[in-house]
Formats: sequence, structure tokens, C-alpha cells
Amino acid sequence: MIYLNGKIHLFSKEWASKSTTHYIINPEISEKQKAEKIESFKTNFVVTDASYFDKKLYLIGYTKKTEVFLDIFNETESGIFFKEKPKHFYLGSALSIGQIEGIAVDETGIYISGEKFHSPLGGAKQSLYFIPKDKLKH
Repeated sequence: MIYLNGKIHLFSKEWASKSTTHYIINPEISEKQKAEKIESFKTNFVVTDASYFDKKLYLIGYTKKTEVFLDIFNETESGIFFKEKPKHFYLGSALSIGQIEGIAVDETGIYISGEKFHSPLGGAKQSLYFIPKDKLKH
């Protein structure tokens, strides 16, 4: 989830459809409320975290085949991200980089965290990665 324009933006983790749905909730409302569905996008991976920086949405996640991906979306309208195709990056296998669960972005670059990962094929220790802004190939 991210906080933007006074609202909490949630991005779902959908194993069956390999998509994400973007919902908004209002943190000013203390009563029970329904999340408002805004848009959906077929990522072809399960989204594990989101970050927002400089009018871009960063979604990270992985597939059952242990492939780790990063999608970077442009904010085409205020709080709307899925109208254009994202920049799509393959980051490697969870077998070597860990089960990627977190992302944070600032003016210096992208921070990615991975949890310990074990499978019959192998595994990886928990880890923290940094991609400098100028090293990300567009």
C-alpha cells in the first residue's frame, strides 16, 4: 500500500489471476468502510509491495516459478496508474535473491528487501538490495 493525496491506496496480491487491483480507503473515516475499487492490471506476477515516488508507482513481486519482477507505472492522472503499460524488469530468481517482499523508492534509487526463502530447489538468505537511480535501465 501507499499513502497519496490524503488516501490509502491498496494493491491486491492475486495468485489466481496474477493481477493486482487498486483500491482506495479514506483514513479520515474511522467507521467501517468499503475499499473503493479504482482500477486493475494483469501483472503476471503476485504483487508483494508498492512504493510511490516522483509521480511513479513501483510494484514488486514474484511468480510460482520464483521469478522476481518490478513494474514501474507512470501516474497518468492524479492517483491513476494503469492506463499505460509499465516499464517491466526481471530482477532474477528467488532461489538466488530471496523471496522479495518489500520496496521503497527515493531520490537516490530503489531499495528492495527479500525474506529467507527455501524450496526443494534451493534457497536464499534474507537480503536488502539497492539499485541506484542512474543504474536502472529505462
